[in-house]
Amino acid sequence: MFLLTFLAYAVVHSVKTANAYMKNFLNKEPWSFSPEFLGQLDLTCMLSLAFSLNFLGWVGGRVGYKVFLIIGLNFLAICLIMLSILLMNDVSAKWPYYLTYVLIGMASCTAWPSCLSVSVG
Repeated sequence: MFLLTFLAYAVVHSVKTANAYMKNFLNKEPWSFSPEFLGQLDLTCMLSLAFSLNFLGWVGGRVGYKVFLIIGLNFLAICLIMLSILLMNDVSAKWPYYLTYVLIGMASCTAWPSCLSVSVG
């Protein structure tokens, strides 16, 4: 069980790390996003993560942390698919990226409390 929860959290951490490395490509053609916009995306994701930890923490206790973790990882995969679709279609509007990063922050908040509770409990 510890190995599975460790791998689940490693997946969430790799998503955050991949977003940091992706910035090098997003400020070039065809997207040409400014460094300010990319910083705003990071801020949006981190604020969403912080608020979601406060509001969704009790949901994990109600539905069970294993189920909460499975739902969260699947939701994170859907968010990454949405981000990939935006990037592959060269979407230049900013609001879809903000929305996607809010959802990525919400999905990421399921990992830490769930992995901790599943591996300890």
